[in-house]
Amino acid sequence: MRRLAVLVLVLAAGCARTVLTTVRPPDLPMSSTSGAAPAAPPTVIAIRIALVQWAGALDADADVTRTQEEASSRARMITGLARQPGQSFREVQTNYSDGPTTQFLVRHDDQRLPSEVIDAAFAMSVGERSLPVETEKGYYVVSREDDPPTGPSTVYVRHVLVSFVEARMAVEGVERTRAEARTIIDAVHEAAVDDVANFPALASEHSDEPNSETSGGDLGALTRGQTVAPFERAAFALEVGQVSSVIETQYGFHVIYRYR
Repeated sequence: MRRLAVLVLVLAAGCARTVLTTVRPPDLPMSSTSGAAPAAPPTVIAIRIALVQWAGALDADADVTRTQEEASSRARMITGLARQPGQSFREVQTNYSDGPTTQFLVRHDDQRLPSEVIDAAFAMSVGERSLPVETEKGYYVVSREDDPPTGPSTVYVRHVLVSFVEARMAVEGVERTRAEARTIIDAVHEAAVDDVANFPALASEHSDEPNSETSGGDLGALTRGQTVAPFERAAFALEVGQVSSVIETQYGFHVIYRYR
């Protein structure tokens, strides 16, 4: 059965030198004085780090020869670059970090990184890049990434796809307009909500997804990252037995039913 393609967008931007001050480490946010209780912080966050070591820093590689002053200057340069609009932090890591270039999912008690780095990361907002954080292992520049997704890692769904000629990846041979497709999918959605047990029959009759006539629109098990973002968000937000609202992707309009 054909699965929807993953849409990946990679951003890159130019770089410029920015003079910044090293911190050791950033202070945590002050308590709210508005009288309202602050929102509970997440227990797990996603971060990336760029590490700049100097000769003699704890666990520094033997081939690191820069002085601590040179490491501080390099870390400030990395921060300035990382804060350029649209700059990919992963690209910064690849080009400049002395440490790992993977993404970390961390808790407050994580032992893989210095506690100063963990404290700084939890004090940041999603999308923020820190000033250099000085530790005995070197200077860390931290990027707070999008929070890891919550909810199930796998869902089982059926869907109905109604394509139209204006769609960027319209199913071959489809001639209906967007307005005509919307009329059809709205009727499918209403019928599915009224009688979800009839969903396979609706998919067999109306879906443009290949093999839907025999599969009843069954996509089987989906894991995160297999489908385009709007479809994934809708599918993983469903409870078992629930029908989605009408979703539009580059393929057309969809109605999704999670059956497991």
